[in-house]
Formats: sequence, structure tokens, C-alpha cells
Amino acid sequence: MSKISSFSVKKPITIIMSILIVIILGAVSLTNLTTDLLPSINLPYAVVSTSYFGASPETIEQMITKPTENSMATVSNIKNIQSVSQENMSMVILEFNEDTNMDSALVEIREKLDMITAYMPSEVGNPMIMKINPDMMPIMNFSLSVKDKEISELTFWFESVIVPRIERIPGVASVTLTGTAKNEIQVKLNNEKIEELNDKMRQSLPPGAPSPGIMITKDMISGILKGQNFSMPSGYINEEGTDYLVRVGDKLDDLEEINTLTIMSSPLMTVTLEDVADINMVDISEESYSKVNGQEAVMISIQKQNNYATTDVAELVEEELDKINIEFENVETVMLMNQADYINDSVKSVSNNLLYGALLAIVILLIFLRDLKPTIIIALAIPISVMAAFIMIYFSKMTLNIISMGGLALGIGMLVDNSIVVIENIYRLRNEGISAKEAAIKGAQQVAGAITASTITTVCVFAPVIFMKGITAEIFKEMALTISFSLIASLIIALTLVPMMASKIMKKSQINKEHRVLDGMKKVYTGILRFSLKHKISVILLALVLFVGSIYGSLQMGTEFFPQSDQGQIMIDVTMPIGVEFEDTAEMLDKLSEIIGKIEDVDTVGASVGGNMMFAMMSGSDSASMNVLLSKERSRTTKEIAQEIREATSNLECEVSVSEQGINMGAMGGSGISIMIKGYDVNTLEDMANDIAGIVQSAEGTTEIDNGISKTSPELKITVDRQKSIEKGLTTAQVFVAVKDAISEENKASKLTLDGQEYDISVYEDDANKQEIDIEGIKNLTIETPMGMKVKVSDVAEVGIESGYASIKRHGQTRYITVAAAIKDGYNVGLVGEDIEEKIKNYDVPEGFTVELQGEQEEIRSSFTMLLYALLLAIVLIYMVMASQFQSLLYPFIVMFSIPLAFTGGFLGLFITNTPVSVVALIGLIILAGIVVNNGIVIVDYINQLKDEGKSTYDAVIEAGNTRFRPIIMTALTTIIALSTMAIGVGENAEMMQPMAITAIGGLIYSTLLTLIIIPVIYTALDKLRKKRV
Repeated sequence: MSKISSFSVKKPITIIMSILIVIILGAVSLTNLTTDLLPSINLPYAVVSTSYFGASPETIEQMITKPTENSMATVSNIKNIQSVSQENMSMVILEFNEDTNMDSALVEIREKLDMITAYMPSEVGNPMIMKINPDMMPIMNFSLSVKDKEISELTFWFESVIVPRIERIPGVASVTLTGTAKNEIQVKLNNEKIEELNDKMRQSLPPGAPSPGIMITKDMISGILKGQNFSMPSGYINEEGTDYLVRVGDKLDDLEEINTLTIMSSPLMTVTLEDVADINMVDISEESYSKVNGQEAVMISIQKQNNYATTDVAELVEEELDKINIEFENVETVMLMNQADYINDSVKSVSNNLLYGALLAIVILLIFLRDLKPTIIIALAIPISVMAAFIMIYFSKMTLNIISMGGLALGIGMLVDNSIVVIENIYRLRNEGISAKEAAIKGAQQVAGAITASTITTVCVFAPVIFMKGITAEIFKEMALTISFSLIASLIIALTLVPMMASKIMKKSQINKEHRVLDGMKKVYTGILRFSLKHKISVILLALVLFVGSIYGSLQMGTEFFPQSDQGQIMIDVTMPIGVEFEDTAEMLDKLSEIIGKIEDVDTVGASVGGNMMFAMMSGSDSASMNVLLSKERSRTTKEIAQEIREATSNLECEVSVSEQGINMGAMGGSGISIMIKGYDVNTLEDMANDIAGIVQSAEGTTEIDNGISKTSPELKITVDRQKSIEKGLTTAQVFVAVKDAISEENKASKLTLDGQEYDISVYEDDANKQEIDIEGIKNLTIETPMGMKVKVSDVAEVGIESGYASIKRHGQTRYITVAAAIKDGYNVGLVGEDIEEKIKNYDVPEGFTVELQGEQEEIRSSFTMLLYALLLAIVLIYMVMASQFQSLLYPFIVMFSIPLAFTGGFLGLFITNTPVSVVALIGLIILAGIVVNNGIVIVDYINQLKDEGKSTYDAVIEAGNTRFRPIIMTALTTIIALSTMAIGVGENAEMMQPMAITAIGGLIYSTLLTLIIIPVIYTALDKLRKKRV
């Protein structure tokens, strides 16, 4: 490292060209970097969903879920299996080990499923496999409507024009429509006309001929529609060397052809379909509701493909929407959610904090140095280091997000630290009369080892990220790399650019030693240091007491996984009583939209029910969702408005679940309070769930308590008596077929393609001829046995009404119920969770059952444990680096005392600002450990130098403290001031990085002041002990 400074001073053009290359490559890299909100997070989860329409949750569990779970349990690297069995649908959630290759896992899952699907009922759909990742979530939700046009008129336009245009956009994975009309061609039979024509046919028969009975029936017409709307290739023929494809038949082209389709013909008459039925295009989407601010609109949801930036895709979609608005008149677009806006605002906010921090750091330098030339030299380290970091970010295939940019913002004040130390030493030598060129070379060489060790200690705290797993590791990794890139670049600049420029442009400059404020501070500091050296034990005990007290005080603020951001969006789930009609749900949504729309700061209210969202098949007309977009100029937080919505809707005859839609990493494990109760007996599980829900409700700070017992839906249970049925010549399967044929109504006969759109052709009985089957009808249903006997269902079975579960949940192939609760505004999830955990300890859990806290509380516990191990490993690595630098085991031990000082300040910062301890705050403490030892290294290294020159320990300590006071205060202040805007929480999504900045500032302020006292005190104490032993 010493030779690089000499080379830089002697070869200035080479250094300038190298710097220009870095700036150019950095600028190019920056323009090519994609922007996203968070780093790409690979979640080791997959979902297997299987449909079985008409099946109850119990049937789904037995016939689909259990076989699927048993098969999935043999998949490699499987960690956990959960499942939900609901009407029509089985969903099995698979959790894998963190290092699993998910693409390979999906292939193995498909192979296992192929082995078991053959044994499932033929009505069961093909299992779908989905890999869970953040890209599954929509990046945009917006509504489209056309003035003075009904949705039924526009459906074809949406499906044939709008959707294809958006799907063509690079990066768009899928486009989902909610609220469009669903049309079909209905052939409604006229019973009177059929009877009249059948009579005519009978009268036309010769006298004495047998009556054929009813000649025109629904089945006959359906068969003709299927048979005549037919076109299929039948093979090839060869004529004179030319092969011709032989195609038989022709498809129906339009409604007129359906109307005039001949269904019966005789010498006396020809009957067409329009003679016996009314044929119309009918909108059958009666149970579809989609409104924005009370007006009908079609909602469109956009999902992006993997490896495409959210901002890029959203920008292209917005450009296409602008073109659509220009091409088509009276089109109105309302944006309900656009992640790109939030991402751009958030990254811009962090970028601004980075810029403000850099400018403030430069101002601090100017105030201390009171000379523009050295200030400019040091300040150049910031943009050049950042540009170098952009190059490495680009080649590391990272994105510009709030984590990577936050890492730069966190390190911006530290980028000048090495340059400050170098420039200070150069000017110290200049003041001693050494020439500018020699001072530049010697000044950089003297401190090269110290600043290299300081940089390595800061960077090595990130090494433990290699051994971390999960979401915390994914987040920490990008921040670690970004800070490391910029700090290594700043070290190289301090040893190359700084001495080169100092030798050229500052030949006549000297640092002005007169600084009234600083000199006054140094006098006070010297007095305190002398006093502390006389009362070593008292000073050390006081520092220890403050350390323990700060930890206790900060933990009283509670804990959280990640700070939740404020996106200005609220999601509402509405659940109506089981069995309600669709009209009741629609009416309730209208009422809710009106109530919420009147609340101050609410800008847009979107509501939908019965749409074709990802898991819509698992819901019905008794559930709906609402999306509330708040005004950007709102005067209140999203949490406050969400609470007002809860209060305004609390007395309605439905369940309204309100959640703030933000970047809440804790929600990935289930936000709020979540308690899993597992066991084998359903009745005991329900009793325990009610008990635990009562405990949760008794805890202060909980709201929206859900006991997890799924609503029961009534079902008609037909229990076949096997003895009676076999005596009558029937089996349970034959009873099932007879009942199914009686109550199911198959209407679809064929399909017709009009203008590129395919429509079902359905045949319906005359309403007057339709018979509704009730419970008595089922009991009296007659089944003909193979022996010709007619047997009623009630003769061989018991028919009764029972209550079934709306959903059945399993974990580890055992049934469970989850008791959940949200946390009231102003309360902390960690403290509330601890309170509940203590109360549950006193609950008598039956044998064979378990009660476990899950969700965010579990994520907090596991992440905090992992970060604690990372911190301990980082401290060991820091010690080892310093031991190599000092070639001593004692001096690194002395420097290590600055780490608990930093933690004291960090915890005090959290306590004073009322900020909960979170993963982000703990990451800040780990980074602090690498930063604060630098001051201790500088002091101890200089004390040793002075002692080598023959000075006593006491005199060396006093002089080292005075000499290093200025650079230590400068480096600390530049970092503190640079982080101030982030700590205050300026800009969008500032909440995410705020705890880290608060921890860093608190730790730096406290440790900087006390390092200048505690380190000398401990040095002299240990030096005294060492001499006694000698």
C-alpha cells in the first residue's frame, strides 16, 4: 500500500485518467441499472392447487389433500407442508430449505403429482404448481370505463383489444380483468311450440301407426347442435400426385345460422331451431361486481415477469394507456395502485438523502478545515467512490433499490474518513517544514496501514452474511456489498488521488490551527481526560451501568421485524354471513363505498366481488375486497385513516378486515399476532381456539381477533345404509350417480366463434317446465335397480342437514386452527406478543395438542437470534484484523471496548426516539461495530508511536488524545450529519431505513465522545497491570 501513494504522486496523469475511467464507467453503469423497491428475494415456497368442483372440504381433504401431502413429503429438501381444503379447491403450501434450487424442485413436484393423479376421481382438475415470489403480486391495478357505455357492451373490446395490447408489452406476465360481462348464446325452449309441433307430427302419421311419443326434446336439440356444428379432418387422399386434406363438416358462423338450423324434417314439414326456441346473446355475469367510486368499471391487474424491473414495465403500460386514451374517445382511467410510483418516490427520497448527506458532510469539512482546497480534495472522494460502487453494483447484477441506495446513504459520511486522516497527516508534515511532494508521499504512507485496517474492520462485519439465511440475509447482503464497494473505493482514493492532488495544488497551504470552538472543546476534553485517568474504576463502572441501562430501556420500546412503510393504500376484506345472496353483498359494498368515500383524505375507493382473481374459485358471493387509495396531500398517516375506517364500519352486518398495504416484511411470515393450535381432535381444537382467542382479547393492544374456526356451511348429507341398499340391489355409487343426475343441469351444447370471440351455446328448458328439486324431492327420488325394481332414496339412506367446515387447515399433516389478531395503532407487536406468550404459559394444554406463536413474532425471534450470531462472529473477525495490524493480542482488546460504547449510544438513540428494536436497527448495530473501532485504532496506534519515541504512558495518552481529537471529531461528525436526513425520516419510505440511521447516529455520538476517554483509561489501566506482572 505504501508504494501506491508514491506512484500516484509521481504519475498524476495516470491517476487522473484512471479516475475519469471510473467516472465514465460509473455513469454508464448507472444509466443501465434497473430500479426496484427491494432486492430480488427468492422465497423457498411452492403451492400445489387442485380443483374438484362440487366437492366439500371434507371430501377435498380425504381425496386430494392427504394424498398430495403424502406424496410431497418425499420431495427432496422439503422443510414444511401446510394445506387448506375448501369447497372446490385443495391448496398445499410447500416450504423448502433456503438453499434449494426451486426450478429443480418444481420438476420433482410435477413428477410426484403425475404418479398420484391417476388414482383421483376423473372430475379432479390437473394440479397447478406455482412458485411463490414477490413477482406474483400485481404491480399495477387500475380501472377503465367508457362514458355512456355499459360494461356488457364493452366486454369484447376489453378482451379483444385492451388485453392483447397490454400483454404484448415486454415484461408483462399476465393481465387479469375483473368486472367484465360474460355472454353466452342461450337457446331457451318454448314448451308450447314444442307440444304443438309434436301434436302435428303425430297427426301426420298414417292411421293405426304407433305413436312415437315426444319427438322434440332438450337432449335431441343439444345433440343436433353438437352434431351439426362440426368440422374435423378425416385424413388425406392423393389425386394425380397432389395430397388433399379431407375435412368433413363446417362450423356455424353466426346467430342466423343457429336460428335457421334444421332440427327435424319430414315430407310434410321442416322444423328449424327458431320454430321451437328463442335464441339470444345473454349476459350471464349476474354475480360480478366491480365499481370505482361508486361507478361501474372494469378493473385490470398487471403482473410482471421475473427479471424485469417494476418501474420499466409500469412505464411501458402507462405509455400504452396514454395511446389508448388518445385513440378511443371518452375512456376514463383511474389508477388504484402503481408500485412504480412508490418505488420511484422511495428511491428518489433515498437518493436525495444521499445527496443532502454528502453536501452536509462537505459543509462540516469546510467548517473544520476553513480552507477550500483541502475540502475539495476530500470531497472528491464521495462522488468517485459512489461511481465506483455503481460499477460494482451493475456487475453484481443488483438493482437500485432502497436497500442498496440506503447502504450508499449510510456509508456516504464514511467515504471521507480515510481522506481526512491522510490530508491531516500530510498537513502535519507540511507544518513541520517538509516539502509538498515528500509530505504527500510520506503522509499517505504513514497512515496507509491504519486506514487499511480501519476499512477492513468496517468491511469484515459484513462477512457473516455468508452464513445467514432467509429474508434478513437477502436484505442484508445487498447493503453489505454496496457499503463494502464504496468503502474500498474510498480507501484507494485516499491513497492515490488525495496525495497526488495535495502535492500539486496545496504547496503553499497550511491548516489553520486556530479554531476557537475546537480549541475550547479540546481544553474541556483534556481536563475530563486527566480527571478520568485518576478515577479509572469509577469511569469504567459508569460506562458499564449506562450500557446495561440502555439495553433495558430500548427493549421497553418493544420489537418488530421490519418497520412498516406508509404507501397510502388500504386493503379491505369484506365477509358476509354464509348463504347470503349476491344482491346483499353488492348492496353492502355500495354502502361501504359511500361511508369510506366520505372519510377525509380518501381519494379513490375500488370494490369487487366474484371476479376472476387468482384464487377466486375459493371464494363466493359472501366475500369481497376493496382497495382504498389515499390522497398524496393527506394530513394523517395510513394507520390513522385505517383506524377511522374500522370505527366507521364496526356496526355493519358484515365482517370488515382493514389492513394498511405497505412494505411490511413481517407480513411474509404472517403479520400481527398468530397462534397455531395443532391436534388430532376437531372438537378439542375448537374449544382451545375459543380459549386462546379469549386470552388474546384480554391482552392490551389487540384488535380484530379471529378464533380461526372457519364458518360452517350447511350441507345435505345422504348416508347410505349398505345393508338395505345391497338388499335392494344398489350400491352407494349407484345412489350417488342417480342423485347427481337429478340435481345437476348440463346446459352447454356447443360453441360459436363470433369476431374472434368464443361463446358457449347453452340449451335451457322452458321456465314453466323446469322443476326445482328440494329435500323432499331428494328423499322421494326413484332409482331403477339393475333388476328393474324402483327404489326411493329414503328406502336405502338417511337424508339430513349437517354443518360442514368452510375450510380445513393442516400443518405437518395434522389439523390445526390459527388464532390471529391485529395490533392497535400505538402498540408494539413484540411487547403484545410477550404478554400473550406469558398468559399462554399458564394455559393447560391437553396431551397430544400444541400451542405455538407463529407469524411476525416467530420471524422476530429467529432473525434476532441469527443477527446475534452474526454480531458475535463480526466482533471476532474485527479482533483478528486488529491483532494482525497491531501484532499484539492486548491492544485490539483495548480497542474492542469502543463496541459496547457504540451499542450504548445506539440503544439510547432508539429509546430517546421511541423506536422499537428491529432487524434494521440490529443491522445498524453490526455496522457500528465495524465503524467505531476505527477511532480506537487511531488513538491506540498513535499512543504506541509516542511511547516508541520515549514518552511515558500518561504523557503519550494525553498527547494522543489531543492530537487525534480533531480528526476523530471530524470523521464522526461527517458521518453523523450525513445520516441526519435519513434519521429524521425525510421522504417516501424513509421508515424502512430510519432505525438504522438512528442507531448509527446514537452510537457514533456516544462512542466518539467516550472513546476519547474510555480507551485511554483502559489502556493505562491494562498497561499498569502488565508492568506489575513484568
